[in-house]
Amino acid sequence: MNDTLRILKLFWAEDRRNVALPIVSALAMPLAVAYLATRLGPGGKSVDALGLTIAFGGAAVQVGSAVLEDRFSGRLGLLRTLPVRSRSYLAARLGLGLLEALGFALVALLVLQLVGRAILSPAALAWAVLSVAATGAGLCGIGAAIALRAPDADSGWTLVSVVLIGLALVSPVLYPESAVPAALRPILWLSPYTHAPPQLRAVLAGQAPPAFSLIGSAVLAVGFNLLAVRSLRW
Repeated sequence: MNDTLRILKLFWAEDRRNVALPIVSALAMPLAVAYLATRLGPGGKSVDALGLTIAFGGAAVQVGSAVLEDRFSGRLGLLRTLPVRSRSYLAARLGLGLLEALGFALVALLVLQLVGRAILSPAALAWAVLSVAATGAGLCGIGAAIALRAPDADSGWTLVSVVLIGLALVSPVLYPESAVPAALRPILWLSPYTHAPPQLRAVLAGQAPPAFSLIGSAVLAVGFNLLAVRSLRW
């Protein structure tokens, strides 16, 4: 834990001048999605869920980009000279991505609550945090694992974007699972996006998310983060 905090302080010292952009992004996107959902009326419920899933993908891309920059700018090499463990570095990067996903999703939920499209009791808010944490951790793990295995920064950025966008497209976020081609359905269970919509719809209705979906997100989060740890050559 101390090593992770030490690395977070180093990241903050170097990146604090650029902190305004992610804050503006975290506020602007959920506001735009919530406005679009209200304009669509009852049919905008799927847009509500889509807006929340954007938080996961955006955070995962940010994690992948940060890891790629660390690797190919020499920052990771400098961190290796410090008396810290590799897991502490990954914990810091994944933790920052997860905080971004949580902040993005909570802003979106509060906006949807204000416009009457969500029922946010304290229990529902707690379930929302748990659901976002499980799904966001899985996708951030994917972004980090790809970035750590990429041969160069350009191909790494392309792979992170293509894989995460591809997973979002084949996963049943805006359409039912039955609409997915049969050949692609086995892949769905390996996509954190697949398990997110049932949880988000339940949270927006003020209910507990389905246990099966939540467990699926947690299992994928553990698996993809272990893959990221195995991918790091310290």
